Amino acid sequence: MAAQDLLQDDNDVCIHVEANVTTVNSPHTAGHISNCTSDANANTVKPEENEEEESKLCRFLKEKRLIQSLSNGLRRHCDYVKISLPEDRGKRLPKEWWKTGISFLYAVFNLFFTTVVITVVHERVPDKSVNPPLPDKFFDYIDRVPWAFTVTEVNGLILVGLWLIQWLFLKHKAIVGRRCFFLIGTLYMYRCITMYITTLPVPGKHMVCAPKLYNNSTGKIWRILQLISGGGLSMTGSHLMCGDFLYSGHTVMLTLSFLFIKEYSPRWMWWYHWGCWILSATGVFCILVAHEHYSVDVVVAYYITTRLFWWYHTMANEHALRRDPNNLLTRTWWNPIFRFLEKNVQTVVPIEFSWPINLPSSCRQRYKMVEGGRDE
Repeated sequence: MAAQDLLQDDNDVCIHVEANVTTVNSPHTAGHISNCTSDANANTVKPEENEEEESKLCRFLKEKRLIQSLSNGLRRHCDYVKISLPEDRGKRLPKEWWKTGISFLYAVFNLFFTTVVITVVHERVPDKSVNPPLPDKFFDYIDRVPWAFTVTEVNGLILVGLWLIQWLFLKHKAIVGRRCFFLIGTLYMYRCITMYITTLPVPGKHMVCAPKLYNNSTGKIWRILQLISGGGLSMTGSHLMCGDFLYSGHTVMLTLSFLFIKEYSPRWMWWYHWGCWILSATGVFCILVAHEHYSVDVVVAYYITTRLFWWYHTMANEHALRRDPNNLLTRTWWNPIFRFLEKNVQTVVPIEFSWPINLPSSCRQRYKMVEGGRDE
C-alpha cells in the first residue's frame, strides 16, 4: 500500500504533501506547494518548464516524506530496545553465615538426639535367644562376610572426607553448607522417629549387644558420650548398642555424601562422580553382606535420603515453584524452614571454586570452574 501511495499522480501527491509538511520553514518550498495546490484545483495547463520544475519538487517531497516516515518508525521501535545489565551476583547469592550456623546447630542437635534415642531403644530390643532375627530374602541368598561392614565404614569416611574438602573450596560454601546441615538434621530426626516407634530384633545372631542398664541413668549418659566420641562407628568400638535398625544411618551418609559431591562438582568430572558412586554403592551393598541391617532398613534409608535431597533442590533451583499455588511441595512441614534458608538466594548456585583462605597477593592463586552442564 505504501508503494502505491507513492506512485499516485502529481496532483494527488501535492495535495497530500501540503497537509503533512506544514513545519517546513522554506519560503521557496512553501511557494511551490501553494502553486502546486492552486494549479491542481484550477486544472490549468502549465508550460513545459513549469511542469518539469513541479515534477522535481514533488519527487523531492516524496523522498522527504519517505525519510520522515522511516525516521518516525525507527523512533517508535527504539522505545522497545532495552539493554538488561546483569545483577550483581553478590546480591543474588548472599552468604548469610548466620543462617548456616543455625542449620549446623540443627544438625548437631538431631545427631545428639539420635544417640539418646539409640540408648533408649537399646533397652527395648528383644533378646535374640527368645526372638530370632526376622526373615530377610537377601540373607537367604548371601552368607555373612564379617569384614564387609569395615569396608562400609571406610568407604563412608572417604566419601565424607572428599565432600568436606570439596565443600571447603566452594565459593558459595555458606549456602551449600546450610543445605547440607539441614538435610542431615532432618534425615536423622526422621531416623529417631522410626527407631523409636518400631523396635526390630537384631538381624543376626552374630551381633553382640551391650548389657541393658534399665534404670541406671548415669550408665546411659556414659554410653551416650562414648557413642559420640567414637562417631557412632563400630570400627572404633564405640557402638555396642542394638536397636538402631530402621532405618540405616550408614546408608544415609553414604548416599547423601555422593549426592552432594555430584551436585556441586562440574559435569565434566564424570570420572570423579563414577568413583564416588562406586564407593557409595559398594558401601551400601556391604551393609547387607555383613548382615548388619535388614534389607528394608537400607531401602527405606535410600528412598528417604534421595527424595528429600531432590525435593529440596528442586524447590531451590526452580524459583517459580516457590510462588506457585499449585505446587504441592510447599505443603511439606519443612517449607517454612526452607523459605527462611533460601529466601535471599535468587538464582541457581553456580559451581565455582576458590581458595578457602585468602593468601598474600604475592602467592595468591585463584581459580574458577563454572559448571557448563547447567547452562547446556
